[in-house]
Amino acid sequence: MKETVVSTMIINCIWCGNELAKETETKDHAFPRGLGGTLDENLWVPSCKDCQTKISHAETEVLTRSEFAIHRLAKNLKPRKPNVLASGLIEPKISLVKNPQIKKYIVVSFRLGETHPKTLPALEIDPKSGEGFIHAEKADDANRLLRSIKDELSKKPRENKLVFEMGTHLLQRLDQEVPADPDFHPRVYLSRRDRLYVCARDPEEALALMRNIVALEAAGTLRERDQGNWQTFEIPAKTSHKIVFVYKQEALKRVLLKIAYAITAAHLVREGQKPLDLPHITQAVIGTNAPGPDIRQALEANTEKLVAWTDCLVCVVAPIDERLLGIVGIYSSWFLVDLGSIKGAPQLSEPFGAKCKAVSKKKQRWLSKQEAKELLAICRRDIF
Repeated sequence: MKETVVSTMIINCIWCGNELAKETETKDHAFPRGLGGTLDENLWVPSCKDCQTKISHAETEVLTRSEFAIHRLAKNLKPRKPNVLASGLIEPKISLVKNPQIKKYIVVSFRLGETHPKTLPALEIDPKSGEGFIHAEKADDANRLLRSIKDELSKKPRENKLVFEMGTHLLQRLDQEVPADPDFHPRVYLSRRDRLYVCARDPEEALALMRNIVALEAAGTLRERDQGNWQTFEIPAKTSHKIVFVYKQEALKRVLLKIAYAITAAHLVREGQKPLDLPHITQAVIGTNAPGPDIRQALEANTEKLVAWTDCLVCVVAPIDERLLGIVGIYSSWFLVDLGSIKGAPQLSEPFGAKCKAVSKKKQRWLSKQEAKELLAICRRDIF
């Protein structure tokens, strides 16, 4: 009966309101699929493909470039498309580990489903001596890096006289510890998307690095290596990694609004009612409008009663003082989301919610009325 209600009551995209056709209809997970969300228990809302694409951009920003990406690794989630290299990548702005044996920094990459980080091929150059040092897991990886650098240097200058452009990560804007370490040398590395990046302390060091690389190429030094010229080192277990995430806060706000509103809409449909018409929320979710200021993060949950909720995604929504408030927990981080006034909406009188535990057999379910009330009381007392 509930599935019949879903198919007959909602015939428009929940986000833009356009009528859905079979070729444009998708099911938008209330909890992001990339964090473990499923379609279980009808915890989804109908969406057109255009809106789904817009929301996916925000979710990708949060799931790959924010600290929440670490939870995906910790929960051992798998890539959606295991055979597609870009699927499941975690992409922090900085991801370095210092090898204690040779006292050199290595650029590493993380991907869902992999048990160990992968060393990215990199060419570092000592600014004082001009000496180069190549890091890679295999000679083939190092040679791909060298070929990529040589290909860029061989290009003809453009009209603006630029030969090529590379993404640049300037450490002094992102971290204090690594730039202060004399063992760190600037480098060019090749990402798992086969893009070249410069990692240096500041613009001056980055420019000096590129001049040194041009000089090495002119001298014929950037030649391919064979496997016999390599030294192999292992990084000891429990060696600390320097990982810095940089992401758009607006993307996180859009994802939080999406979770709270989608669960509200799915709850109302489950009760045989129409979703609330809150255009300021739906337009913010798809990026037409900027999210409002009524989203704030609480302190990390550290109270004893909240421990049971920190290993899952959870959302409880409640009418409070004629406003609809959502409390969204993404593992150990908690957010208060104000969905706006619900004056004149008598269909919402009690708290409700849902949870998703990515590593359990029954991943996703609705909260009981008692669970929703208890979680709301804990959050209002202990963290908000």
